[in-house]
Amino acid sequence: MRPCFQINSKKLEKELLFRDEEDYIYGINTLALILLQFPGVVVYAFTLMSNHIHLLLGGTKEECEACYDAVMHRLSLWLKRKYGLSGVVPYGEGRREVVVVKGLEHFIIEVLYLLRNPLKARICYPGDYPWSSVWMYFAKRGQMTGRKASTFTVRELRRILKTNIRIPGNWEITESGMVIPHFVNWKAVEKAFGNDEAIFLRRMMEPVEARHNQLSGLPMELKFSDQEIAARVQAICQNELNVKDHRQLPAKELFRLCRTLSMRFGTSAEQLQRVLGVDKTMLEDWL
Repeated sequence: MRPCFQINSKKLEKELLFRDEEDYIYGINTLALILLQFPGVVVYAFTLMSNHIHLLLGGTKEECEACYDAVMHRLSLWLKRKYGLSGVVPYGEGRREVVVVKGLEHFIIEVLYLLRNPLKARICYPGDYPWSSVWMYFAKRGQMTGRKASTFTVRELRRILKTNIRIPGNWEITESGMVIPHFVNWKAVEKAFGNDEAIFLRRMMEPVEARHNQLSGLPMELKFSDQEIAARVQAICQNELNVKDHRQLPAKELFRLCRTLSMRFGTSAEQLQRVLGVDKTMLEDWL
């Protein structure tokens, strides 16, 4: 896998990046247009939230950061033109958060983390959110339809996309004026989930936020005492693994238990060593 980075804007406290449908459509179209300038950058996933955005990009760090900044710069011009807002869009050094993605499991966690943002914000189920790349994976990919750009006049495209930039004729545009994000590398994402939609949907319901923080070297949001983790171990063993005690588990199931605790509760290797008595070196390899 090529170098991969999850880049997100810091949340705006007093203003919004996107206020209505037109703003969100402009945001997705902006991403499509900016990618024309960065042929070395690949988009694996994206989510636009009202006050911040998340991009999962492949390419060199310099290219990915420059692509992100170009997107945010264009959004800043839109906010100034439409709402008269200046200087509110965070981009440039120190105004973006960059996570280096390390390995396949981290890649999967970042995809899930991005797509779960609407659920975390209690807006809707990830599969129902219209402003993310979720529509490009598995069965949903064929549900978004539009007209080929080649069927529009140059004047129509300028009016719809609000730009003079020439776009490929095979791009598809919905009735609402949004470029269908076929630029998303859905093949790589589906392959990461074993090309199995059932696995993708099941994992979408996992609370991966703590695991995201752990893999990204960020502060953990969830903290539980050893006693609380021990109680959860007991509950998982009895209710999900059908054993009375974790010491009855074979190595494969013990590995599953450790991964479950790490993803659900952000349990560290050190805490798992204390609670389960498993060798820390082995845990670090597992996690």
